[in-house]
Amino acid sequence: MPDSPPLRVAELFAGVGGFRVGLERADHEAGRDAFQVVWANQWEPSTKRQHAYEVYAARWPEGPHQNTDIAQVTAEEIGPRFRDALCRADTEAVRWFGELGRTNEDYEREFWRRMVREIL
Repeated sequence: MPDSPPLRVAELFAGVGGFRVGLERADHEAGRDAFQVVWANQWEPSTKRQHAYEVYAARWPEGPHQNTDIAQVTAEEIGPRFRDALCRADTEAVRWFGELGRTNEDYEREFWRRMVREIL
């Protein structure tokens, strides 16, 4: 379907951008723009300096991207920019919840339900 518009993607748990690099490579190999990242978020609650976000922001300075606790992000902040949300399985987020004294069940219950309710 070469005439279809690109998927507008909100990238959650962006890390340093490896998933986005894969999307861009898929675009290149397909010879068209199949994906358009319209918003991204990366936040590491257990660190003061946000190394992964700094790398991401340096690689894609045009944004829009945020360095915010994803549990605090609202649908209004992301807005109607995206049509599709892509998210890698984020074992780091589960580990961070543990560092904050939370369990994997807390993570699943609080985060995923919120994403479905507010963003998706």
